[in-house]
Amino acid sequence: MEDTPTYGTKVPAIYQSLKGIMDDITPIAKEGWNAFHKFKFRSIDQLMDQIHPIFKKYDVIILSTLHSHEILERETNREGKQYYSNMVISYDLTSTIDGSKVTCLVAAGAADNGDKHFSKALSMGLKYMLNQMFLIPTGDPDPDSEVHDNSGSYKEEKPKVPEAKKVENNEPIFAKCNELYTKHRDQLRPAEVTSIPEVLKGKDVERVKKIIAFLETFENDPNRV
Repeated sequence: MEDTPTYGTKVPAIYQSLKGIMDDITPIAKEGWNAFHKFKFRSIDQLMDQIHPIFKKYDVIILSTLHSHEILERETNREGKQYYSNMVISYDLTSTIDGSKVTCLVAAGAADNGDKHFSKALSMGLKYMLNQMFLIPTGDPDPDSEVHDNSGSYKEEKPKVPEAKKVENNEPIFAKCNELYTKHRDQLRPAEVTSIPEVLKGKDVERVKKIIAFLETFENDPNRV
């Protein structure tokens, strides 16, 4: 019977170091504010200030490699040209004790109106790698932890139905105007004969009322020409 092979149980130093880093990292609040898009964020400087001494304590360095980089140029209505950097970067978290490492591959991108798009994308990639690798908490309350008291009485509100607007029936006014027009057409000037039917077609109540008042003058004065 062959002996079962045995393997070394020594764990690479990088895993021990990563565990120590995660133990020492405390929540990092979102202290930055994006005024344009209205949201809070953690800046790369915040992360560096806390993580640098912890990495130093556990003998870990970060070596990065840029695998691809693409620059896009677009025209904007407000600020002229805007440049976009899209890149793929790998980060080797390496132990200086035995050279063991863990590699993270990250896609990052950033935009700028000047020449800062490249450095912004680099910072973005590093920031997201650190956040994802070490699951750095923000210290914000978990929205799922909120409990709402639904034990009280609940009154269902029926949706409000908008009241129907009262529509006036103006047909009698148009009919009266047409009747007076037909009756006194021979007494009207050529321009009036042409314009009155056009007003009736337009259904302009106020103008029709004025025409009625005008035509009624023929009723009061049958001899008017």
